[in-house]
Amino acid sequence: MLPNLGNESPLTTQRSNSRSEMGPSELFSAFSASVWSESKKRAESAYQSYAKIDALRPYFDVEPKEVLKRILSSVDPRPPYSLDIISCDLYGPFMACLTLIAVILFEMKLSNHYVQEGTLMGSAFVTCFGYWIAFASILSAICYLGKSQVTFVQNLSCVGYALCSTCVVLFLCAAIHTEASETLFFLLWVLVCGISAAKLALIMWTNIPEKNHRLAGAAMGIVLHMLFVLYLHFAYHSIIQDISGAIAPPVIPAPMANP
Repeated sequence: MLPNLGNESPLTTQRSNSRSEMGPSELFSAFSASVWSESKKRAESAYQSYAKIDALRPYFDVEPKEVLKRILSSVDPRPPYSLDIISCDLYGPFMACLTLIAVILFEMKLSNHYVQEGTLMGSAFVTCFGYWIAFASILSAICYLGKSQVTFVQNLSCVGYALCSTCVVLFLCAAIHTEASETLFFLLWVLVCGISAAKLALIMWTNIPEKNHRLAGAAMGIVLHMLFVLYLHFAYHSIIQDISGAIAPPVIPAPMANP
Protein backbone atom coordinates (compact mmCIF):
# COMPACT_ATOMS: atom_id res chain seq x y z
CA MET A 1 0.00 0.00 0.00
CA LEU A 2 1.30 3.45 -0.91
CA PRO A 3 1.82 5.90 1.96
CA ASN A 4 -0.82 8.56 2.41
CA LEU A 5 1.00 11.82 1.84
CA GLY A 6 -1.98 13.90 2.72
CA ASN A 7 -2.05 12.88 6.40
CA GLU A 8 1.07 14.76 7.55
CA SER A 9 1.30 15.92 11.12
CA PRO A 10 0.79 19.63 11.80
CA LEU A 11 4.31 19.89 13.29
CA THR A 12 5.93 18.53 10.12
CA THR A 13 3.83 20.81 7.95
CA GLN A 14 4.77 23.79 10.13
CA ARG A 15 8.51 22.99 9.87
CA SER A 16 8.28 22.59 6.10
CA ASN A 17 6.45 25.88 5.76
CA SER A 18 8.95 27.66 8.01
CA ARG A 19 11.92 26.34 5.99
CA SER A 20 10.29 27.26 2.71
CA GLU A 21 9.57 30.76 3.98
CA MET A 22 13.23 31.31 5.04
CA GLY A 23 15.30 33.36 2.64
CA PRO A 24 18.88 32.60 1.56
CA SER A 25 20.38 34.84 4.24
CA GLU A 26 18.31 33.21 6.97
CA LEU A 27 19.25 29.74 5.76
CA PHE A 28 22.92 30.75 5.74
CA SER A 29 22.61 32.14 9.26
CA ALA A 30 20.99 28.94 10.50
CA PHE A 31 23.66 26.85 8.80
CA SER A 32 26.43 29.02 10.26
CA ALA A 33 24.94 28.71 13.74
CA SER A 34 24.81 24.93 13.37
CA VAL A 35 28.42 24.77 12.17
CA TRP A 36 29.54 27.07 14.99
CA SER A 37 27.77 24.97 17.60
CA GLU A 38 29.30 21.73 16.32
CA SER A 39 32.76 23.29 16.05
CA LYS A 40 32.47 24.62 19.59
CA LYS A 41 31.60 21.16 20.91
CA ARG A 42 34.57 19.61 19.12
CA ALA A 43 36.92 22.35 20.33
CA GLU A 44 35.77 21.87 23.92
CA SER A 45 36.27 18.11 23.62
CA ALA A 46 39.77 18.60 22.18
CA TYR A 47 40.62 21.12 24.90
CA GLN A 48 39.53 18.71 27.62
CA SER A 49 41.66 15.94 26.09
CA TYR A 50 44.64 18.30 25.85
CA ALA A 51 44.09 19.43 29.42
CA LYS A 52 44.24 15.82 30.60
CA ILE A 53 47.52 15.32 28.73
CA ASP A 54 48.85 18.66 29.93
CA ALA A 55 48.06 17.69 33.52
CA LEU A 56 50.50 14.76 33.19
CA ARG A 57 53.28 16.86 31.65
CA PRO A 58 54.87 17.95 34.96
CA TYR A 59 55.38 14.31 35.93
CA PHE A 60 57.45 13.68 32.78
CA ASP A 61 59.42 16.93 32.83
CA VAL A 62 62.61 15.80 34.54
CA GLU A 63 66.31 16.12 33.77
CA PRO A 64 68.36 13.00 32.91
CA LYS A 65 70.72 13.74 35.81
CA GLU A 66 67.78 13.75 38.19
CA VAL A 67 66.55 10.43 36.79
CA LEU A 68 69.99 8.87 37.33
CA LYS A 69 70.07 10.26 40.86
CA ARG A 70 66.69 8.71 41.64
CA ILE A 71 67.72 5.36 40.16
CA LEU A 72 70.72 5.29 42.49
CA SER A 73 68.49 6.40 45.35
CA SER A 74 66.19 3.42 44.73
CA VAL A 75 69.00 1.09 45.86
CA ASP A 76 70.06 3.32 48.74
CA PRO A 77 68.86 1.57 51.92
CA ARG A 78 68.71 4.80 53.91
CA PRO A 79 65.10 5.85 54.60
CA PRO A 80 63.90 9.24 53.33
CA TYR A 81 63.96 11.80 56.12
CA SER A 82 61.10 13.78 54.59
CA LEU A 83 58.04 13.04 52.48
CA ASP A 84 59.00 15.89 50.15
CA ILE A 85 62.11 14.13 48.86
CA ILE A 86 60.14 11.11 47.61
CA SER A 87 60.24 11.34 43.82
CA CYS A 88 57.05 12.23 42.00
CA ASP A 89 58.09 11.90 38.36
CA LEU A 90 56.79 9.17 36.08
CA TYR A 91 59.37 9.45 33.30
CA GLY A 92 61.93 7.22 35.01
CA PRO A 93 59.39 4.55 36.03
CA PHE A 94 57.84 4.56 32.55
CA MET A 95 61.24 4.04 30.94
CA ALA A 96 62.01 1.35 33.53
CA CYS A 97 58.89 -0.56 32.45
CA LEU A 98 59.88 -0.29 28.78
CA THR A 99 63.41 -1.42 29.63
CA LEU A 100 62.05 -4.40 31.55
CA ILE A 101 59.94 -5.35 28.54
CA ALA A 102 63.06 -5.22 26.35
CA VAL A 103 64.97 -7.36 28.87
CA ILE A 104 62.17 -9.94 28.91
CA LEU A 105 62.21 -10.11 25.11
CA PHE A 106 66.01 -10.38 25.13
CA GLU A 107 65.92 -13.18 27.69
CA MET A 108 63.25 -14.98 25.70
CA LYS A 109 65.36 -14.81 22.54
CA LEU A 110 68.34 -16.35 24.32
CA SER A 111 66.28 -19.19 25.79
CA ASN A 112 64.93 -22.22 24.00
CA HIS A 113 61.31 -21.15 24.40
CA TYR A 114 59.26 -20.45 21.29
CA VAL A 115 56.46 -17.92 21.50
CA GLN A 116 54.76 -15.97 18.74
CA GLU A 117 55.96 -12.35 18.51
CA GLY A 118 52.53 -10.82 19.10
CA THR A 119 51.85 -12.98 22.13
CA LEU A 120 55.26 -12.29 23.67
CA MET A 121 55.14 -8.52 23.14
CA GLY A 122 51.57 -8.16 24.37
CA SER A 123 52.09 -10.35 27.41
CA ALA A 124 55.26 -8.45 28.33
CA PHE A 125 53.44 -5.12 28.17
CA VAL A 126 50.53 -6.39 30.25
CA THR A 127 52.81 -8.02 32.80
CA CYS A 128 55.15 -5.07 33.37
CA PHE A 129 52.66 -2.21 33.29
CA GLY A 130 50.01 -4.27 35.07
CA TYR A 131 52.42 -5.10 37.88
CA TRP A 132 53.55 -1.48 38.14
CA ILE A 133 50.04 -0.08 38.45
CA ALA A 134 48.68 -2.92 40.62
CA PHE A 135 51.61 -2.79 43.07
CA ALA A 136 51.31 0.99 43.40
CA SER A 137 47.55 0.68 43.89
CA ILE A 138 48.00 -1.84 46.72
CA LEU A 139 50.52 0.40 48.47
CA SER A 140 48.27 3.42 47.96
CA ALA A 141 45.33 1.58 49.51
CA ILE A 142 47.45 0.65 52.53
CA CYS A 143 48.68 4.24 52.82
CA TYR A 144 45.13 5.54 52.65
CA LEU A 145 43.91 3.14 55.32
CA GLY A 146 46.94 3.94 57.45
CA LYS A 147 46.30 7.71 57.19
CA SER A 148 49.51 8.36 55.29
CA GLN A 149 50.13 11.38 53.07
CA VAL A 150 51.97 9.36 50.41
CA THR A 151 50.12 9.90 47.13
CA PHE A 152 49.38 7.42 44.37
CA VAL A 153 51.84 9.19 42.05
CA GLN A 154 54.59 8.87 44.64
CA ASN A 155 53.88 5.16 44.98
CA LEU A 156 53.95 4.81 41.20
CA SER A 157 57.30 6.55 41.14
CA CYS A 158 58.80 4.47 43.96
CA VAL A 159 57.61 1.16 42.51
CA GLY A 160 58.75 2.17 39.02
CA TYR A 161 62.24 3.09 40.12
CA ALA A 162 62.43 -0.17 42.06
CA LEU A 163 61.96 -1.95 38.73
CA CYS A 164 65.41 -0.71 37.70
CA SER A 165 66.95 -3.31 40.01
CA THR A 166 64.82 -5.96 38.35
CA CYS A 167 66.09 -4.89 34.93
CA VAL A 168 69.73 -5.09 36.06
CA VAL A 169 69.40 -8.52 37.67
CA LEU A 170 67.48 -10.12 34.80
CA PHE A 171 69.76 -8.65 32.14
CA LEU A 172 72.96 -9.79 33.84
CA CYS A 173 71.55 -13.26 34.43
CA ALA A 174 70.41 -13.51 30.81
CA ALA A 175 73.78 -12.32 29.47
CA ILE A 176 76.10 -14.46 31.62
CA HIS A 177 73.75 -17.15 32.84
CA THR A 178 74.85 -20.77 33.17
CA GLU A 179 72.24 -23.51 33.31
CA ALA A 180 74.26 -25.54 35.78
CA SER A 181 73.95 -23.05 38.63
CA GLU A 182 71.61 -20.30 39.78
CA THR A 183 74.12 -18.88 42.25
CA LEU A 184 74.59 -15.65 40.32
CA PHE A 185 70.88 -14.99 40.15
CA PHE A 186 70.24 -15.58 43.83
CA LEU A 187 73.26 -13.47 44.77
CA LEU A 188 72.04 -10.52 42.69
CA TRP A 189 68.47 -11.15 43.78
CA VAL A 190 69.40 -10.79 47.46
CA LEU A 191 71.85 -7.91 47.07
CA VAL A 192 70.34 -5.68 44.36
CA CYS A 193 66.64 -6.52 44.50
CA GLY A 194 66.76 -6.99 48.26
CA ILE A 195 68.13 -3.48 48.80
CA SER A 196 65.52 -2.03 46.45
CA ALA A 197 62.74 -3.89 48.26
CA ALA A 198 64.10 -2.71 51.60
CA LYS A 199 63.95 0.88 50.33
CA LEU A 200 60.27 0.43 49.47
CA ALA A 201 59.64 -1.05 52.90
CA LEU A 202 61.40 1.85 54.63
CA ILE A 203 59.34 4.37 52.68
CA MET A 204 56.17 2.68 53.88
CA TRP A 205 57.50 2.29 57.41
CA THR A 206 58.48 5.93 57.86
CA ASN A 207 55.39 7.47 56.27
CA ILE A 208 52.45 5.41 57.60
CA PRO A 209 51.32 6.46 61.10
CA GLU A 210 49.16 3.42 61.89
CA LYS A 211 51.23 0.52 63.22
CA ASN A 212 49.32 -2.37 61.62
CA HIS A 213 49.15 -0.69 58.23
CA ARG A 214 52.80 0.28 58.56
CA LEU A 215 53.71 -3.40 58.96
CA ALA A 216 51.43 -4.37 56.08
CA GLY A 217 52.93 -1.74 53.77
CA ALA A 218 56.51 -2.72 54.61
CA ALA A 219 55.75 -6.42 54.15
CA MET A 220 54.01 -5.82 50.83
CA GLY A 221 56.92 -3.71 49.61
CA ILE A 222 59.35 -6.56 50.21
CA VAL A 223 57.24 -9.60 49.32
CA LEU A 224 55.69 -8.39 46.08
CA HIS A 225 58.93 -6.96 44.72
CA MET A 226 61.00 -10.06 45.48
CA LEU A 227 58.36 -12.53 44.28
CA PHE A 228 57.90 -10.65 41.01
CA VAL A 229 61.60 -11.05 40.20
CA LEU A 230 61.40 -14.78 40.97
CA TYR A 231 58.33 -15.08 38.76
CA LEU A 232 59.99 -13.35 35.82
CA HIS A 233 63.13 -15.45 36.08
CA PHE A 234 61.71 -18.91 36.70
CA ALA A 235 58.06 -19.11 35.68
CA TYR A 236 57.19 -16.32 33.25
CA HIS A 237 58.59 -17.82 30.05
CA SER A 238 57.11 -21.26 30.65
CA ILE A 239 53.67 -19.85 31.44
CA ILE A 240 53.68 -17.59 28.38
CA GLN A 241 54.83 -20.48 26.21
CA ASP A 242 51.97 -22.65 27.48
CA ILE A 243 49.48 -19.84 26.85
CA SER A 244 50.85 -19.28 23.35
CA GLY A 245 50.66 -22.99 22.63
CA ALA A 246 47.06 -23.12 23.81
CA ILE A 247 46.08 -20.13 21.66
CA ALA A 248 48.01 -21.13 18.54
CA PRO A 249 49.72 -24.54 18.34
CA PRO A 250 53.32 -24.50 17.09
CA VAL A 251 53.85 -24.81 13.38
CA ILE A 252 55.46 -28.14 12.45
CA PRO A 253 57.66 -27.78 9.37
CA ALA A 254 56.81 -30.07 6.47
CA PRO A 255 59.30 -32.90 5.87
CA MET A 256 61.66 -32.36 2.96
CA ALA A 257 61.24 -34.65 -0.01
CA ASN A 258 64.03 -37.12 -0.64
CA PRO A 259 65.91 -36.45 -3.87
